[in-house]
Amino acid sequence: MISHVIRRVAVVGGTHGNELTGVYLIKKFQQFPDWLKRSSFEVVTLH
Repeated sequence: MISHVIRRVAVVGGTHGNELTGVYLIKKFQQFPDWLKRSSFEVVTLH
């Protein structure tokens, strides 16, 4: 069995039609990075 350790996670938000929720959430996460901070891996936000 092969075991991999996840060290980085990307949270990606975009627009689909007129749905802006993904972009809104990414902007909030960028304003408040502690909301996504984890001790076991790094979180990167992209939009």
